[in-house]
Amino acid sequence: MDSLPTKFIRNLENFYFQGSKSPMRRFLFDSKAIKALKANTSSQSVPFPSKIEALTAFLCKRIAAASKFLTDVPKTLAITHVANLRPRVDPPLPQNIFGNLLWIPIAFYDLLDASMELPDLAIMLREVFARLTAENVKEIESESTLTTLNELFSVSTNEKIKIFRFTSWCNMGIYDVNYGWQKPVWVAHMGDLDAANIRSKHQFVFLESACKEGIELWIASDDEEIRVVEKDPEFLAYAKPNPSICK
Repeated sequence: MDSLPTKFIRNLENFYFQGSKSPMRRFLFDSKAIKALKANTSSQSVPFPSKIEALTAFLCKRIAAASKFLTDVPKTLAITHVANLRPRVDPPLPQNIFGNLLWIPIAFYDLLDASMELPDLAIMLREVFARLTAENVKEIESESTLTTLNELFSVSTNEKIKIFRFTSWCNMGIYDVNYGWQKPVWVAHMGDLDAANIRSKHQFVFLESACKEGIELWIASDDEEIRVVEKDPEFLAYAKPNPSICK
């Protein structure tokens, strides 16, 4: 293929970026909050949810609550989470091999479904990732991948679906690397917390906190649901808005 189809590029841009710019929002989940959320998310099917599973499930639940507060119009939440393909191929690839070896699993959640609790959301996320078996990853290498990606990206054009994109930068050793001026004191997401200068669309990034005892959440979105979530008492019971960094 000499070039990517115009429709694919348009869907790709619409999936990742928006016309207007958004400010960044930063929150910290300390170790106590994470432990409590993991306990609340645990179930027989997923007895030991990961930190990221627990935090993602919690955020989805609060976004759903915000959506119900804003409107009764039925909407679906599309949750994407970047997946590292290196350990999922057969044989597994070294973790430090260079390149964007990733895939974007997607899960759909009816925002008006009151029966979905934290454990249910964690199960849904675990099942989506479980589909990325070595056999299924082989299909990604086929010529149909472009069609599959185009179908994924075209979801963003559906007015009844809202996409929120998650990714985790935890456990990458970013605080252990000497970048030429010693190891970093604090690693942050790009963007100004006080100005609208990010075009990323509904993006949630998890980062280890500077003291490595908690997880920072960086949100690039000025969506109305997010404006409700950041003032939600249930959300703020676990998340600290833009606290000082620990040294």
